[in-house]
Amino acid sequence: MENPYEPPKSTWENPLPKDAPRLFNPTASSMFAILFGLPLACFLHAANWKALGEHKYSSANIWIGVVWIVLAVGVFVASAIVNGGDMQGNNTIQRSFLIFGLPALLGWYFGFGRKQEQLVLEKYGKNYPRRNMWWAVLWGLVMSVSIFVLFLILTIILIILGFIPIETTPPAG
Repeated sequence: MENPYEPPKSTWENPLPKDAPRLFNPTASSMFAILFGLPLACFLHAANWKALGEHKYSSANIWIGVVWIVLAVGVFVASAIVNGGDMQGNNTIQRSFLIFGLPALLGWYFGFGRKQEQLVLEKYGKNYPRRNMWWAVLWGLVMSVSIFVLFLILTIILIILGFIPIETTPPAG
């Protein structure tokens, strides 16, 4: 006869696959492209591809993120030089994002982001060890602040070089 006061026995087994690496959630990582920009999503997906053993996809994502940052800096500097430093009312950066950035974001998502989401879902389902997404948010904040500081330094350099004039006389009024 069984003891009625004995705690219940569990038949639960660990549902995580033995060979599954710790990954950032690929869907959330893709959505971070909208919140923090494409470079962060590329770097998160590169970390996942590396953990999955797909080094060519990992390096491709890193290159896409780096090229994105270089192009953003180039558009900013070119816009400042072409417009003579008049950044108010200047829609060049917004237009450049709509013309180049949005298609690049969609191309990356359907080329790399979605592929990783489908691979992880197909191989491990929804049960795989996850890396903490707070690290991804922290990386996103650090990357955003770093890019802001980079653009601030570029603005100061453009002012020093004379591409962005500073008015020293107060406006007439």
